[in-house]
Amino acid sequence: MAVNYDQVALTWVKDEISNTLEQARQSLEEYFEDSDDQSQIRYCLNCLHQVQGTLLMLEIVGGAMLAEEMENLASEISSSEKTEDDERFEVLMRAILQLPTYLERLQAGQNDNPVVLLPILNELRAQRGLSDMLESQFFSVNLEVAPEHTVKEVELPEDFNISEEAIKLRHQFQKALVGIMKKQNIKGCFRIIKTIFERLESLTAADKMGQFWWVANGFAHVVDEGSDDVTIEVKGLLSRLDRQLKSIVKDGVDAVAAEPPKDLLNKMLYFIAQSESTDEKITQLKTQFNLDELADSASKVAIERVKLAGPDQKVMESVVNVLKEDLTSIKETLDIFVRAKEKDISDIGGILPNLKQIADTLIMLELDSTAKVVKEQIAAINSTIKENGIPTDGLIIDIAGALLFVEASLASKTNMVL
Repeated sequence: MAVNYDQVALTWVKDEISNTLEQARQSLEEYFEDSDDQSQIRYCLNCLHQVQGTLLMLEIVGGAMLAEEMENLASEISSSEKTEDDERFEVLMRAILQLPTYLERLQAGQNDNPVVLLPILNELRAQRGLSDMLESQFFSVNLEVAPEHTVKEVELPEDFNISEEAIKLRHQFQKALVGIMKKQNIKGCFRIIKTIFERLESLTAADKMGQFWWVANGFAHVVDEGSDDVTIEVKGLLSRLDRQLKSIVKDGVDAVAAEPPKDLLNKMLYFIAQSESTDEKITQLKTQFNLDELADSASKVAIERVKLAGPDQKVMESVVNVLKEDLTSIKETLDIFVRAKEKDISDIGGILPNLKQIADTLIMLELDSTAKVVKEQIAAINSTIKENGIPTDGLIIDIAGALLFVEASLASKTNMVL
């Protein structure tokens, strides 16, 4: 979720915010040394409240959220006894130090993205015994999109009863869900779920819930292509999808004519937006909902978090080494393709997700010109795939040259700290 904000107004008040946060930091230190002096923690609270109010007026959502969580933790500290190993002070201090850095990144032109701040936000919440916020909570899509179904709407007999059909489908779904929960033949279970969702998509194509099962089908494809280690969040979404099936069993045609649950749609679309799959269904959903414009890739967020925490040389070398591993993998794929007697375009298409991630990471490393070279190769490969052609020797040479250029750029970057 990238949020618009007034960059000019931020420039006017940035120094004042930084000074206020410095006063909050000093007051917190004084209170840590002498917890009997309540005036210090009250002053810290006032400073944090002032910062939050300013950021809210500027519509800097991420910064305002961080200031609010800091104020909440400071309030709890003020009303409870301090212990010798009280971690709350250390977490609050780190948050106070990170906020000015975050605002500096915004001043330099970065998006206001609360997801970047999630690690420190969740640390602050954990100190108050609250559950973590999830990245998907910050993702919001315009849902006024008519589905473009890739499955055909089925012609149903006059005596067709969708509730009875849903009973059968739900029974199959629950068996697959149990298999996923028990980590038994997870890939096979997702194949069953995709078949079920395709059936539901075709049955509801003309109804309001048609959009919902269209997206659910795409979500199932994304999760199936992912790791066998299914996350708690994915399991939770699958359980909610089971409840949607249950509603069809109970309410029949009324259930498929109802408005789809927007929060569940948003969360499924978030997973689709994060996917780097080239699957036709996933690509179609991304295009229809404009997901590529809405979601920062995982690599972008990771690099921004590194910058926010103030990376040292070792951190930078680690990021660059990961990129070099991706480059090596792509070069090996190209080598196999060149040596193969029968050329298969899908082999080259398989390097697209890695190339896209490399381009995103290069941008976050402020190597824009290098990223542009990689994006040019992505466009050339996509064009060849679209024309159902076989990559020419010239294209392979261009890709190899681009990879060498990236490696040279990364070599110099390891000697710089962002």
